[in-house]
Amino acid sequence: MGRKRVLNRRAGRRVRSRTAAAAAATPPEPPSEEPSELPAGRALFREYYARQKLLSSAADWQAFGQSMRSPLPITFRRCGLPSRSAASEACWAEGQQLIRAFEESSGRQGRALPWCHGYQLPLSRLELRSEAQASGAAAALQAWLLRASGCGLVMRQEVVSMVPALLLGVQASHRVLDVCAAPGSKTTQLLEMVSHGAEGGVVVANDAEPLRAYVLAHRLRSLGAGLNAVVVTHRGQTLPRAGEEYDRVLCDVPCSGDGTLRKEPALWASWRPGLSLRLHSLQLQIALRAAALVRAGGSDVSDCMGVTCPCGCPRRRSCGWAACSATRLAPSPRSRQGRGVGTARTRVRKVTTTRVE
Repeated sequence: MGRKRVLNRRAGRRVRSRTAAAAAATPPEPPSEEPSELPAGRALFREYYARQKLLSSAADWQAFGQSMRSPLPITFRRCGLPSRSAASEACWAEGQQLIRAFEESSGRQGRALPWCHGYQLPLSRLELRSEAQASGAAAALQAWLLRASGCGLVMRQEVVSMVPALLLGVQASHRVLDVCAAPGSKTTQLLEMVSHGAEGGVVVANDAEPLRAYVLAHRLRSLGAGLNAVVVTHRGQTLPRAGEEYDRVLCDVPCSGDGTLRKEPALWASWRPGLSLRLHSLQLQIALRAAALVRAGGSDVSDCMGVTCPCGCPRRRSCGWAACSATRLAPSPRSRQGRGVGTARTRVRKVTTTRVE
């Protein structure tokens, strides 16, 4: 009986300590919203990110929620290929006139993006389509965008999508690999950075889906002939080594699409946490293979390390940290408060035992 009482007291202490720990770890609730503003799935979204403790104050939650509910503005940039500089400059000048006419008639102001030779309009794709039916200036701007992007003189690309290629520091003679290339926005950026011809560099664009690779090849063909570009179709996690290693590798791994909720509000209804959690293993496999294809001293920028997509964060941090640890690109991260970070530390311990060939 005495032994049973001791065991019961110990079990009670363990239960109380676990209860206290769970209470201490309860994430702060984000500011409440009106039920009419919450599509099915948004409540799960809020709870999921509240548990990650990425936003600590009500003001941060309010700013985050307002940003997620706001329409995604249209952004585009000018083609930077030297072989098309004259045509792209003339097209860009025409577009600037149409943009000014639209902004004067609508009273809304966009903003220039000089770091990427781009521009951000003050309205979304759906808003432009709606206004084009009632405004001549909006209709002219929409027609110019469709025509200029169709012939490859203007690239329609989100701002966050323009950043990874710029971080690579591609030089004119580099061999560059884009592991998950379709639809090709980042690939076109890479082609603008390398020189073309017999003494130039080369960009190898890969996508696992043949149909998407075909669309990618069609898009690159619109840029003109004489480009040092190769389009291949292969699974990113088993992409074979072709000759020499690559100087730079860009890896925009498959994601859950959380970052597209602003562009496609209808996706709120079907959002579930498992969409991003199921992709973690695939993201990690592709990132590790991408890192293995970089030559010694080269660079690897991977979307799963948090460059492009801000959502699905815990698993993306886990994937990036694990890849860095396995390839010895960076030390293991320090632990900090947060449920998702604990998962990341577990993944790092597992992956560090794997040798990357």
